[in-house]
Amino acid sequence: MDTHNPEHSDTHVHVSHAVSEPILSSERIGVLTYKDTTLFAQDLQLLRVPNWLDGRIIGFYSSWLEEHSTLGDDACFMYAETAHMISHSEDLPVDILRDILSALDLAQKKLILMPVNSNADPTRAGGSHWSLLVYSQEDKTFRHFDSAHAMNRSRARRTAAVMKELLELGGRCNVEEAACPQQANGYDCGVYVLALLEHYSKQRPGVVLRAVPDDVVTPQHATELRKKIERLIARLMDEDQ
Repeated sequence: MDTHNPEHSDTHVHVSHAVSEPILSSERIGVLTYKDTTLFAQDLQLLRVPNWLDGRIIGFYSSWLEEHSTLGDDACFMYAETAHMISHSEDLPVDILRDILSALDLAQKKLILMPVNSNADPTRAGGSHWSLLVYSQEDKTFRHFDSAHAMNRSRARRTAAVMKELLELGGRCNVEEAACPQQANGYDCGVYVLALLEHYSKQRPGVVLRAVPDDVVTPQHATELRKKIERLIARLMDEDQ
């Protein structure tokens, strides 16, 4: 669970401490656009402990993973903003929502990976926890991977219920709480989501992960992943110049 109470939405930022000695110096911090995600200087600062990641960082790295994944076109690494919209679309006619999301070709995907934010009110900023919801076409099952003991269960089930209608699955919406590594602090939930996405990105097509072992993501790995993403952004900024 993230003890911070971000005053922005899941696509914005919450900075709890000043950043010192950044890899990306003040002269180099600017704007990086990668695929459909634009990163700002304030987003990059969130990669330093003990900050809570925002939707733009999650969107950036999930896009990177999707492009370099062994899963190819079989998987959809959904943007956090898109998943957030879906979770609040219970009253939107499914045909309209299907049209909005048609470019994703969700019905043809063997895996759909969706970051879930705890914000329950679409009319105001908020949210304090990230988790990962995964749909497997192989067994028509949603699995919820939550690093804070299913804290996001309700939001994940709402998202899955809308997805069930979108995919025309029929019957009950089966959502399993999957065993996965648990965070050891109040700010790494977003990093754990990215680590789980990274783990998925290395699997073979058609894989069904019913659980993720604890040693896949550790507190040390979470810290290293923050640095890895920061270095990746720095490299892409250099290449963009």
